[in-house]
Amino acid sequence: MTSNEFWRNELIEEVKNVLLEMQSFWEKIGYDCDALSARKDEIRRMTFLFLNERLENEHQLLDNLSSSVDGLREEVRTLEKDLEISSYNINQDKPLLEQQSELSNRKTVLIEKVSELTADFRALQSTEKDLCEFLGLEVLRGFQTLPTASEKAVLQARVDELLGMKNQREGDFLRISSKIKSYVEYVGVDCFSDLSDTIAKFTVPLEACSHLTEIFIKEADDAEKMCFERYQNFRHREEELYNNISSLRSRLGLSPCKIPEGQSSTAVSRLQFGLAEYERLRALRLQNIQNIISKCQIELEELWRACFVSRDYCASFRSSTPPDCSEEMLCRLETEVSKWKAFKSTHADFFAALNVWVDTLNRIKEIEIKRQDPEILKNRGGILLKLDKEDRRLRQRDLPQQITLLQAITESACAGPDSALFAVVCVEGQPLADLHLALASMKENDSKMGTKVDKRHNVTMVNKLQSTSLKRNAAFRPQSPTHSRQQFTPTEFSTTKKSCILKR
Repeated sequence: MTSNEFWRNELIEEVKNVLLEMQSFWEKIGYDCDALSARKDEIRRMTFLFLNERLENEHQLLDNLSSSVDGLREEVRTLEKDLEISSYNINQDKPLLEQQSELSNRKTVLIEKVSELTADFRALQSTEKDLCEFLGLEVLRGFQTLPTASEKAVLQARVDELLGMKNQREGDFLRISSKIKSYVEYVGVDCFSDLSDTIAKFTVPLEACSHLTEIFIKEADDAEKMCFERYQNFRHREEELYNNISSLRSRLGLSPCKIPEGQSSTAVSRLQFGLAEYERLRALRLQNIQNIISKCQIELEELWRACFVSRDYCASFRSSTPPDCSEEMLCRLETEVSKWKAFKSTHADFFAALNVWVDTLNRIKEIEIKRQDPEILKNRGGILLKLDKEDRRLRQRDLPQQITLLQAITESACAGPDSALFAVVCVEGQPLADLHLALASMKENDSKMGTKVDKRHNVTMVNKLQSTSLKRNAAFRPQSPTHSRQQFTPTEFSTTKKSCILKR
């Protein structure tokens, strides 16, 4: 038996006892039938009136509680929607008071979350506003009074974007500010007097910047470019001046220039000292111009020889140079020296490959000369075998590789920006433009000579290696840097192993 059934039975029993006791009272009183019937009707009416009133009260309480639960459920769903979280489903078969308690607790938790979300959103809005003012941008608009989780996510992404932009602009400002400071330090603050306000504006500490708008960064970048142009101008003048000083001191046999400590702090002070030093050296140079011209001529002849410049070009330049020792002549020589010095430096790989190739030809010539030495011919199994082995290595391995490399570099050089200078380069009596054809012929001939043996006639070695490169380590002859260069045809090589064996 349930508690409700027990309560109902107990109540019925108590009512029954009360009615029985009332009946006993009525019997003792002795009501007639009409009075007794009226008494019973009154008790029935009063009893049902009380019970109906209580029933109405309980029914009203049920309706109110049901409405409250429905209202709580709707509020919870609205909060969950605003927070964009999954709905919390309550079993509607539970008693209303239990549902009300659970929904109230859920609502309390959600309200706390909404408060946190609103506080975070307001903080993000404040941060966004500050960043937008600092960066010169517009704030986002259109948010609801009570923000949702998605709106918070949008605002958070916006703040992250602004922070990244702020960091980038701060980095740009620091970089620009550092460059401007370095330019001013290098040149000297006096040379930027017309830009003093601009420089002061863009070299303040980062924390002192009230804003870093796009326009501000653009202005800072423009200021940096102006300072760089001035810095570059002074630096170019300084480098050019001290290069001239270095060249003059070298030709005068003086030690490298040393700037006094008190005049080395800025480009302006260095230029002032350099100009005075340059004028002093020019005066000395004019006194020693004949000696300087002689050294310059020697340097030029060495460069011509190192760059394999053709005889015709050298002779033409010499004939067009005035015979007197004048400033004009010296300037012309210096210009020519600078031109060929830069050419040699730019194409160092070409001349390195060319010299290696010529060295290989020289060694082949030396081997052939040694082979014809009677003393070496007597040694049938010693030095001669080593020479044969080295000769085969040079002809079959080293020389073809060098020729292939030289062909590639030559073709590239002839088509490059220095083609006009390469046009006067003459190797083994041939223009450079035709050298790769001769190299291909030599490669083919050397390959054949390194593998083919004639049964009746052995091959003779190089009869005559007529090349400037044979004497490039000998004493220099300035009157003609190409005086020993004669035409050398690579096909003059032949082999004569059989005759060498007969001589043994």
